[in-house]
Amino acid sequence: MRRRERERYDALYEVRELVQQGNWVVLDVETIGLEPPEIIQWAVAAPDGTILGQGFVHPIRPITEGARAIHGIPDERVADAPPFAEAWSELSRLLAGKTVVAYNASFEREALHVSAVPYFSFLWGQPRFRWLCAMEAFACAYGDWHPYFHSYTWKTLETACHFFTIPHDQAHSAAGDARATAQVMHALAALAEQELPAGYHLPRDVACAGGCGKSETFLFGDAGDWEGWYCGACGVLAGMYHLCPQCKGTPTLLFTPDVTEWCRYCLEADKLERGEYHRCAGCGGVVEAPERVQKYHDQTCQRRAYRRRREQREEAVPEGVTPVRAGQHQLETIHEGSARLCCTICQQTWTSKDVRSVCPGVPTFASWFSVPADRFVTWTELRRRHYTTSRAVPHAAVRIIKAPYYRYLYDLQRSTPITIAPERQQAIAKAKATSQAHYTCRMCQEYYTSPDERKAFVAQVCKHCQWEVREWNRRVAWAREMIQQEAVLLEVETYKPDPKQPGQPVSCTLLDLASGTILRSGALLPEDAPALAALIDHHPTPVLTWDGEGLWALRDWAQGATGKVVLFGRMEHLAEHLTHTRQGEQVVVWETRPYENGYPVADLAWYCAAYGVEAGSTHLETMRRLVLHLAAQEPLVLTAPEQEVKPHARRTA
Repeated sequence: MRRRERERYDALYEVRELVQQGNWVVLDVETIGLEPPEIIQWAVAAPDGTILGQGFVHPIRPITEGARAIHGIPDERVADAPPFAEAWSELSRLLAGKTVVAYNASFEREALHVSAVPYFSFLWGQPRFRWLCAMEAFACAYGDWHPYFHSYTWKTLETACHFFTIPHDQAHSAAGDARATAQVMHALAALAEQELPAGYHLPRDVACAGGCGKSETFLFGDAGDWEGWYCGACGVLAGMYHLCPQCKGTPTLLFTPDVTEWCRYCLEADKLERGEYHRCAGCGGVVEAPERVQKYHDQTCQRRAYRRRREQREEAVPEGVTPVRAGQHQLETIHEGSARLCCTICQQTWTSKDVRSVCPGVPTFASWFSVPADRFVTWTELRRRHYTTSRAVPHAAVRIIKAPYYRYLYDLQRSTPITIAPERQQAIAKAKATSQAHYTCRMCQEYYTSPDERKAFVAQVCKHCQWEVREWNRRVAWAREMIQQEAVLLEVETYKPDPKQPGQPVSCTLLDLASGTILRSGALLPEDAPALAALIDHHPTPVLTWDGEGLWALRDWAQGATGKVVLFGRMEHLAEHLTHTRQGEQVVVWETRPYENGYPVADLAWYCAAYGVEAGSTHLETMRRLVLHLAAQEPLVLTAPEQEVKPHARRTA
């Protein structure tokens, strides 16, 4: 049975068993969007489609335009709805002890998690549920196999209802989708009764028929399904299996009763000895043909054998020359400064008798800084400069710091230059110039040689600069979004009698971002607590601060004054977005921003000088000017140069 057929049968079998048991319910939710999927409506349906419970939930974040266009639920509909912590008590009661069926169960579970995160302390210790995804089960039944992902393609609930001719009038409503999902489950169970073979089952463990206590997992349709299965030892004793008679070491177990049959390893060895097979010179594997017919497995093995022969020629030692090998030091006592021992071969010195390294056999430099780069180079650099010599006879070595090995070097003066034809030299120089012109980033002017770095080039811009451009465009879009959503600027003044204790809020100031109008200022009074609690908790527009200082103190004060749980709505920190600036066509990251304990310091004078913005009369006015300056900037669009020629491009007629 093929994999895709087995996956289809397993999914239908699981749905049929669950429908027959009847201990399941259907859950469907509607959210504010995809990222993050916070719940605004929920519904739980019984197996027969009866709605057991439904309701709306007041979200912390506003509903996105895309989600509103799909389910049609406006913000005003959920404005007076209870929070998720109150809805969860009824929802958990309906789901307790049941298998939860959902169409796209992974999304429903993520929505529950995102909605429960702000109320983590209230939901701690809640029971877990067993889930079944009706979308994955229907995908197996529909049979649209994806050749790239090697799995069945997911289909929408509308497609499932159309496939089974199920009426679905209330699409994208929690109650309507829950009823439709329950009907899809019954349709899948009916399809399983028609298509599943008689006696089909999921993988099961079968005990050995010899009575030894071992077990084996069998799939439906396997040979010897359940009965008559033996483990290796019991099968040999019962005459069902046998051991290879030709193996010299541990014999191979063969699952046939023919005691004269050999294993494949012994058959390969016998045919290698008789010349019917031979070893590949490239990979060393067995080629099932004589050498005169097929010498290598494929071209890869042929190239590997060629490289091995070339390395052997390079490492060949000339006549009369002894190859260099690492060995013991030949030490002698010296008195030069703090040095007390010296090796007469590698010329290294030590200050004590504790010598643990081996001798490289050639004069050795202490570090790369002491190596004359115009004379001693590595083997790779020697070949790049078109020189040749015996690789087994290096002329010097360099010690790798904090590593127990050396890097051998070769002398350019004692190497033989490789003669290159003038036409070849011109072609190499032209190819190098073309490559440098194409793979030099036009923003950072860096030349990249890595194939992965070159593949990431877009419009002659490296991937690092592309990331910086995306970050810059994201910050410009953020500033414009703050203005469109009528964000307000907040500054809280706190008093700390004890530096080790959290501060107490004394006063706060609110400033409108778009108009610059002061909405509130002065000391905090008890009658201000409800308005400030609503501002922090469920304010329809974002609240913008510098770095969040004083927000927790203000939240705790408002929570204590009102006696209600106050959660943070959309709170934005301006210091986290002032990280990039634009200089012409290049995006620059501020590497010299003032930091303290890993966070940006509220040094507005530095930011005003960096962005060329004149400071305002107050702290909030300066923040407002910085946001307006960032919103007035233009985003960068990566466009290719007009005359861009890729290297090594073939001409076409």
